[in-house]
Amino acid sequence: MTNFFRWLVMRKGWGYPYCLNIRDSIVWSVIPAVFFSAIIATIVCYLYIFCGFRLITLDSTVVNTISALLGFLLALHASHTFERYFEGRKAFQDTCGLIRTAFRITWTNMDRVSNKEKVVLMKLWLAFVVATIHSLRSESGIDSKEIKGLLPRDFHLQKVVQISEITPSSKINPCMDLPLEIIAYLNLYYSKKFSEKEFDGISFGIISEALNDLTRFLGNMHTISDAPIPFPYQIHMKQSLNIYICFLSLALVESMGWATIPIVAIIAFILFGLETLGNEIANPFGDDESDLPLEEFCDNLESEMDYYIKNIPTNINNINLSDS
Repeated sequence: MTNFFRWLVMRKGWGYPYCLNIRDSIVWSVIPAVFFSAIIATIVCYLYIFCGFRLITLDSTVVNTISALLGFLLALHASHTFERYFEGRKAFQDTCGLIRTAFRITWTNMDRVSNKEKVVLMKLWLAFVVATIHSLRSESGIDSKEIKGLLPRDFHLQKVVQISEITPSSKINPCMDLPLEIIAYLNLYYSKKFSEKEFDGISFGIISEALNDLTRFLGNMHTISDAPIPFPYQIHMKQSLNIYICFLSLALVESMGWATIPIVAIIAFILFGLETLGNEIANPFGDDESDLPLEEFCDNLESEMDYYIKNIPTNINNINLSDS
């Protein structure tokens, strides 16, 4: 029997008990709202059943009208937040795709550049992704160990800004400097190699287009991370949900009695859960369980870079396609 339940837990599809997964769910985030809704339903039931306040009941037509309006608001909210989530995922995945292209071009199309220098370049491409993650999270990635291990020794920031040096009136954002400067550094390097005839024109065009796309994707991702859902909109959603819960209690108490309390609590869990879930995925670049696994994407890129360095030949002369 123990093995059966273990198999059931590990099984994918219908057998996987997602409904029992509390740790990764939003249950703890909506418990206060559900508890408050249950209190409202309890007060309504007490006034109606014990105190005899029959005038507090409400016709179901009013609740149905509010339900339609609230359903439209929740659908709009969910659509907007899921759109932000998938746009963020697409932008970051496209960024990773460009980094893979840069790995290939750098490692196989630069015959006159030493392998040691190619490794430094590939690490710099990877450093852009790591710096982008810090930038999207408004973290100072300049002094982080993973960044320092990827930047070349002669890489110098034009503006070295510490967090302690920033004042509330300062317009400098140290998290934005590093990804953009890495792009500029790469552009200067490949332009130099192209002018010195160490880089062919087709490959240089691919790299230049990749750098332009990286700049655009960085801007798109910052548009998502730096422009959250307007706060007044979030307030209105909370107010609308609470008003609906109050009216729902008034509409159910006459026919359901004390059963109104668990019914209202369950409905509140569903509605507030949808609203909370939308707020959590609106910015997919955080470090919560519901956010994108950005570190995992970086680890995959690093593994692919290591595979290039250890297993992929740098030019056609190192490839043997003969059957013997």
